[in-house]
Amino acid sequence: MGILHTALKRWLLLSPLLFLLAVTPVLLLRHHNDAQALRNAVTGNHHYFYDFPNGSMNVYDIDNNFAPVQSVALPTTNVRGVVFDPHSGMLYLSNGGNGGANGTGQLIKYNLVTQTIVYRQNYNFGVDSMAITPDGRTIYMPDGSAASDGTWHIINTATGQVTGAILTASGVAPHDTDMSASGQYVYMEGVNSNVLWVASTASGQIVRKVQPFTHAIRPFVVNQSGTLAYATENGLIGFGVGNLQTGQVLYNVSAPGFKLPPGFDSQYVTPSHGISLSPDGRTVYVVDMPNSYVHVFNVSGLPTIAPTMTASIPIAPISGTESPCSIDCTKEGWLEQSLDGRYLFVGNSGSIIDTTTNKVVTNLATLSDTRMFLEVDWVNGVPVNSEDRTDFYWNSGSVAAPTATPTAGKTPTATPTKKVTPTATATAGSLGAQSQALTPTSSAQPTPAVQTPAPGSGQSDGKLTVALIAGAIFILLAAIPVVLLWRRRARKRAAQAAAPPAVPTLNVFTPAPSPGASPPAPLPSSRTQDTGHESRVVQQPSLSLPAVQSGATGNQGTGLLSAVRMHRTGEMPQVSTSYGVSGGGMPTILPTVPPVPMSHDGGLHQSSQSASVRQKAGYRQFMLPGKIPADAP
Repeated sequence: MGILHTALKRWLLLSPLLFLLAVTPVLLLRHHNDAQALRNAVTGNHHYFYDFPNGSMNVYDIDNNFAPVQSVALPTTNVRGVVFDPHSGMLYLSNGGNGGANGTGQLIKYNLVTQTIVYRQNYNFGVDSMAITPDGRTIYMPDGSAASDGTWHIINTATGQVTGAILTASGVAPHDTDMSASGQYVYMEGVNSNVLWVASTASGQIVRKVQPFTHAIRPFVVNQSGTLAYATENGLIGFGVGNLQTGQVLYNVSAPGFKLPPGFDSQYVTPSHGISLSPDGRTVYVVDMPNSYVHVFNVSGLPTIAPTMTASIPIAPISGTESPCSIDCTKEGWLEQSLDGRYLFVGNSGSIIDTTTNKVVTNLATLSDTRMFLEVDWVNGVPVNSEDRTDFYWNSGSVAAPTATPTAGKTPTATPTKKVTPTATATAGSLGAQSQALTPTSSAQPTPAVQTPAPGSGQSDGKLTVALIAGAIFILLAAIPVVLLWRRRARKRAAQAAAPPAVPTLNVFTPAPSPGASPPAPLPSSRTQDTGHESRVVQQPSLSLPAVQSGATGNQGTGLLSAVRMHRTGEMPQVSTSYGVSGGGMPTILPTVPPVPMSHDGGLHQSSQSASVRQKAGYRQFMLPGKIPADAP
């Protein structure tokens, strides 16, 4: 048991050191892998998919089976829209309230190259799904589906300041926005209106209204030529087709064989809250939220031939609510394609469809928790191509199409592999020149996969590192009381080992019995007495010595010390004839010498007051043989 106890104590003392030694190689290996990723990512072509659940941005490699690249923490609580400008490398997110009772919002400008926040511009109106011009200089921001003033605000992206507004109609609840490929027109819809509004970006005035759709318009897309619009509607599994040149609604298309389930709120809920147009303009995909499908339509015959459904693709169910979330949290769905049209991303479901086979090839957990996502392509560390959430395609350079095909049934882990927390670098009032300075111009700038926290940079290396550090701290704290207890016991044992062995001692102060009485039996005593004889500590023996009386007269010529002196000088004691013998035949000797004081250095010392007290109490002092004080007479 003693060996086990000792081994346990030693293990508790050594475990923190062993733990640190064990995790150090793991951290070094992670750092090595991140450095290798840096060398691999600064060159070549990369096609990255980004999604934006509240509070983060997650990046996946389209060319590598959608393997996770990194996860970046963002200060977003309720993302309403996201657009990207590949010319400057700037990402814009509308965040916060969508007007009305849901409050106001803000615009976040984020440098995707350096992964830093440029500004966070707060507004006194709500925000929603916005659009950006092809040159990246202007954003058209709806003031929210919970508002009812029909206003889209014109924002200068360099500073985030509002420079103008477009008014559709009073009572319209502004929601979704799209931009023409030429940048000449902006398209707008309200959640409670069956009209698609078209405004000139040059004049800021409404130039056309496409109407009437059968129901209130919801998410919509516009073809690259700017001639046709495809709009989903409340209560319809399908979409409507509008002519942007004439303002007429051409077709109202539903998915044959698919109906709304009983009790579905067809007036205020959109069963097809997601629509996407292929890059070649020949195929439309529309989500069927209540039945967990994506329906495929051939629209190549438009405007003369009506769309026809060609396939229905089962997807992961769209149900529940987004989390974390505070506004419009119900999962509804969203659709968008990759830049080359190879993949179709299903928001709030998480499914990714290969459009060449019309099958789901993978699912992303983070994609199931958001309707905000897009693709950004990189060449040698510079973003060159992107799209917005309504399939409007940018192209500021040539980039090869993805070559890798995801393996069916192989789901990449959606757990972020790197964590970076952005830091604000500027305020909204001081960014006119800075936004130009942040424009990427060199191929040496890193891509998102490169943004790995450097040692000592203060950036987090992920949940694993935090867990390891927390574990080490916990073990160290747990070991502290064990160490303190062990040291306390060790000191106690050392003190016991250093104490001298106990030997008998004499109780040199024995009360004198009254005349004629027998001496009392001695009691054990643990009192120690420094007698001055080599500083020995002795224990009172069981033997009984007769008490020495001085008699009633207190003759100063008798006593034990006087007897010692007489023995040395040869003198004879003078015994008083008036006293008898007590205590076993020893004559009663009257003390004549006062008690010898005890010195502080180990000799005999008692104060005169103490000696007087002992005299009155009937005590007499014995001296152990072996050493006679030098001052004895």
